[in-house]
Amino acid sequence: MTLLHTLFSLSSTSSSSRSHTFPPIFVLFHMLFQISHLVAHLFGILTLERFCVVYGTSLYWTGWLMGTFVFKSERLPLDFTVIAFWLLMLERRNAWGLIQWEFASQLEDTSQDQPIAFGNTVRLITYRIWTIFGVGLAWACIYLPLATHDGYSLSSLLLNPMNLIRWYFATIISGLGMICYWSFWTFQYRGVVWQRELRKGIAVWYSDGIARAADII
Repeated sequence: MTLLHTLFSLSSTSSSSRSHTFPPIFVLFHMLFQISHLVAHLFGILTLERFCVVYGTSLYWTGWLMGTFVFKSERLPLDFTVIAFWLLMLERRNAWGLIQWEFASQLEDTSQDQPIAFGNTVRLITYRIWTIFGVGLAWACIYLPLATHDGYSLSSLLLNPMNLIRWYFATIISGLGMICYWSFWTFQYRGVVWQRELRKGIAVWYSDGIARAADII
């Protein structure tokens, strides 16, 4: 249903905002995100599924916030697609939360040899910087040529202090919001043992000072 609504949004946005090319581009990205994680899950393409969770969710959320509150193009609507995205995030919070937690935990692992531990620390810092700043910058780099194509002055976009302030705060808020969201669902996790990677295993977490474990199916 989400994919059908996204396709409808793409056609309606394209026809109703011919001078605004960012909205249909973003809707197309949303459609690709939905198709990618669905195909990855159905066919067991684990690398793609991890990529969708670790990077795709941040790309969608930051892009939607900037397209709704920051960019000068036609605003992205608060419609079923963004609601469906968060319903999906809630429905998949345990499975996707484990993927996100496992990815971050591997980067935080300092128990290995010093060069490896240092490399992991650098990668973790890089990933956090990308989440907070890089995603918004990536969308800005996509938006600027589209806005220029639509007739907006590049100087008015880049030299206007209020525009830069809005871009800055939007990307920080969206990045920190995504970090807080995943942390809320995963901060108690302490380990996971996969019997079938990303499909079946045992998760260990702490609750009220007691170690607990449960099957992941």
